[in-house]
Amino acid sequence: MIGGRGIREGGRVVLLLPAVLAAGRLRAQVPESLVGIWKGVDVPAEFSDRATGAGIALSGWFGQLKLRADGGYELEEYREGAIGRCRVSILQRSRGRARTDGSVLTLTPTGGTETKRDACDRAGSYSDRRFSPGTERFTVALDWTETLAGWLTLKLGLTARDRDGERYVFEAVHDPNPPWRAVPLAAERGSAPPRALFDLWHWPTDVPPTFRPGSGAFTPPPEDAMWIRLGADARYEWTGWRASLSPGPGCTRGVMVYERGRYALTVAEYNSLQTLTTAPDETVVIERLSECGTDDGEHRSTPPGMRSQYHWSIGRTVNGEEVLELKCSDAYAERSEWQFALCHWGPEFRALLSRTR
Repeated sequence: MIGGRGIREGGRVVLLLPAVLAAGRLRAQVPESLVGIWKGVDVPAEFSDRATGAGIALSGWFGQLKLRADGGYELEEYREGAIGRCRVSILQRSRGRARTDGSVLTLTPTGGTETKRDACDRAGSYSDRRFSPGTERFTVALDWTETLAGWLTLKLGLTARDRDGERYVFEAVHDPNPPWRAVPLAAERGSAPPRALFDLWHWPTDVPPTFRPGSGAFTPPPEDAMWIRLGADARYEWTGWRASLSPGPGCTRGVMVYERGRYALTVAEYNSLQTLTTAPDETVVIERLSECGTDDGEHRSTPPGMRSQYHWSIGRTVNGEEVLELKCSDAYAERSEWQFALCHWGPEFRALLSRTR
C-alpha cells in the first residue's frame, strides 16, 4: 500500500517524503511512500541490448515494478524495436532486494528470466532463459499526475545513475494516494431543488441501476456503469463502477464507489454556475486487482465521508432524450478522493445519465 503523506497548498499538492528518503540513511526496507505496484508509462527512446551491446530504437515498451515493505521487489520490462532493419523484442523479469539511501533506490537482483525474439537471429532467439542483471541505482522523484482514466495518482520518476541518466516514469496502480485532506467546503443551505431532479438516473441504459456493495463478494456489472437517486428529502444514493483505473497491459485496478447522504443545490441562471454539493454519511469503496499475480484480490474500505462539489444541469440529447449532466469540479480542492469515479465517464470529466422510467 502506498501511503506517503501529502498536504495541499491552494490547488497544488506538496508531497512530504518519509524521513528515510530525506535523511540519507541506509535502510533495508522500502519507505512506505514507494511501496506498491507501479506501471510504466514513459521510457527512453533507445535501449542498449545487453546481449549484443547494440542500440535498439524502441517502438514499444511496458514496465511494471512491485516494491514490498520488506525490501523485496519484482520488475517486468518488455521492449520492442529495431536494430537496423531487424525487429527485436525482449521480455525481462527479475526479482531481488531493494533499498533506499537518501533519494537513491538500489535494486539488487537475485534472479530472473529473459525471452528474446530477433528477426535477424544474430544473437539468437530464446524463451525464459535465466537472466542475471547487475545491481542498478536510480534517483527517485515523486509527483502527482492525472492518468488517462482521469484518476489523480502518484508518478514515480526513476533516473538511472549508471546508464547515462535514462529516465523511466511509472504511475501507481494500487492505493496511490496519501490520506486525502478534508475537502474545505462549508455546509450549503442551497436552493429548493427542482421537481424534475427527483428521480433515479443511470448510465448506460442497458445496465440495470441495481448494483450495490452488498455484504459478500462484489459482483460487478458487465461494463462500466453508474446511477444516482436524488430525493425530495434532500437525500441521495450514488454508485459507480470502473473496471480499470490503469489502462494498458499488466496489473489492472477496478473500483466501485458507493455513497449515500444529504445533498444541497445551487440554482443559477446559467448552467455553469449550478452546483451540487454532496455530504455522505456512508461511503463504501471496493477495489479489485486483476492480472497482478499474487496481489490479485478484492479490498473493501469505508473511508470517512467528505463533502464534494459538482456542476449539474438537466437537458436533452439530439434525439430528445432527457438527461442529467454531472461534471467533476475543476478545482481539486473541491473534490473528494473518489469524485472522479462517480462523475468522469466521458469527455470533459462529465457524465450524462438517463432518467429511469
